[in-house]
Amino acid sequence: MVLRNNGDGSFAEIHPFAGVSGLRGFVWADIDADGDPDAALIDGQNKVRVFTNERSGQFKERSLPAEPANCQAINTADVNNDGVFDLLAVEDDGRIMALSNKNEGQQWETTQIATYQWSRITFIDALIFK
Repeated sequence: MVLRNNGDGSFAEIHPFAGVSGLRGFVWADIDADGDPDAALIDGQNKVRVFTNERSGQFKERSLPAEPANCQAINTADVNNDGVFDLLAVEDDGRIMALSNKNEGQQWETTQIATYQWSRITFIDALIFK
């Protein structure tokens, strides 16, 4: 759910990301290089979902390859140095995947850019005690 400002002191409840529940992560960046920010998120099933910004508060879900799966975190960066944001996803198994936009939003290029070995206990311990 998103609250849209009506400009008169009131807000309207809208649901721009159809079928998404249990939001666990969210990134707002121009992933398809069309000049407006798109939304990438992790849903309650740890699945990455990408919604292209069609403007005027309208979003269209974009299909993704099988990878990444079971994600814990997402972010964006220009990993391949082409001037366009790539989507980064950290999977449960520690793989860090980069999804790069190809053919003007029609395809993805998926690359494993790193592997990170960690456990939830170690990660929580590092946050609390270090």
